[in-house]
Amino acid sequence: TIDGVKYFGEVKEKEAAQQQYKAAVSQGQTAGLVKVSGRKMEKFKVSVNVAPAKKVNFELTYEELLKRKLGKYEMILRVKPMQLVNHFQIDAHIFESKGIAFLNVRGTFLTNDLEQAMVKNRTETKAHISFKPTLEQQRKCPDCSETLLDGDLIIQYDVNRDLSGGDIQIVNGYFVHHFAPANLPRVPKNVIFVIDRSFSMRGLKFRQTKLALLRILGDMSTQDYFTIISFDSTIEKWRDSLVQATPENVLQAKRYIIYLQLGAGEKDPVKIQINVKNAIQERYSLYCLGFGFDVNYSFLEKMALDNGGVARRIYDDSDSALQLQGFYNEVANPLLLDVEMQYQENAISDLTEANFRQFYDGSEIVVAGKISDNSLDVFMVEITAKTMLIKLKESFAFLQLSFKSQKYALYRMNNFEKQ
Repeated sequence: TIDGVKYFGEVKEKEAAQQQYKAAVSQGQTAGLVKVSGRKMEKFKVSVNVAPAKKVNFELTYEELLKRKLGKYEMILRVKPMQLVNHFQIDAHIFESKGIAFLNVRGTFLTNDLEQAMVKNRTETKAHISFKPTLEQQRKCPDCSETLLDGDLIIQYDVNRDLSGGDIQIVNGYFVHHFAPANLPRVPKNVIFVIDRSFSMRGLKFRQTKLALLRILGDMSTQDYFTIISFDSTIEKWRDSLVQATPENVLQAKRYIIYLQLGAGEKDPVKIQINVKNAIQERYSLYCLGFGFDVNYSFLEKMALDNGGVARRIYDDSDSALQLQGFYNEVANPLLLDVEMQYQENAISDLTEANFRQFYDGSEIVVAGKISDNSLDVFMVEITAKTMLIKLKESFAFLQLSFKSQKYALYRMNNFEKQ
């Protein structure tokens, strides 16, 4: 807002936006540029040029789908005003129709005095977090102008869940379906750890990779099977086949990792991609991890997607090992396989992805679409999936669970009001 007039920004390609901003600045005009960067997508960098004698209010509005990881939703708010602020306030409102299971709020910068500025109110379905420190609470010392507000405010919560079809929200002719059933049996897994020991992994990257793998091996269940393959210009197998994650096998694998050394490597991305796809032949899911920004991440991402997995960038930092371990924990426990969400064919359009190879413990499947039938009174969805002990087939009007030797039929009706 400039002199009482609101101006709305536009989303443009990076180069075009940069050129427009530079042109405005060169002419002495007031302009702003928003950039997204860093390890968290909610970190925005704002560059503002203010013309002489002007007062500017900058307001950023954005929408973000909170992804459920490791059994919780997490929102991180960066608190770095770099100065004392007369009226500093953060308000977070949470509403979950299924009920809030737990709520945790913490700040990396909070002191005992700043804790007093935090107010949390929670009911069964709603929560409100307010953080409003006074000037005196913000000061590092009674007579200094430096601020204590320098860090992250982290809000974590989850919703009540059961073995059901999830939660559907319908607004303005569109729906969002959240599916994350609880209390499912864990599926034992086969894991092949493939480690790049080429010279490009020298230094901190290789040390952190080995450290992360040592931790991951220590967390494996004895029901799991695993092996290790390392490669540079050649391929080396720790074992010729998968072995059970017994204490003895895990100890031998750790010794192998500790003494693993660097070598050379294959550099042709196309050749690597073809070799990997031919070797996997849709028998496994491939998860690719790339260190830093000097890696061909688009290549890793395509290779993972072509083989039923996902890619993740690991930031070259002191916590790289924790990043690696955290990613593994997200995908370590598959609960459902070949999940298929079927909606009423003539009533739904513009559907997002509705078939998923895996559902992992602590995660969530989200499907959205448009309701094309305005006369729809009952929203029907059927979910089919496979797991080790149970074949699940469920709809929002009828639920049938078929076990190995018994069958249980559970009926549940859900009425959703069109808005």
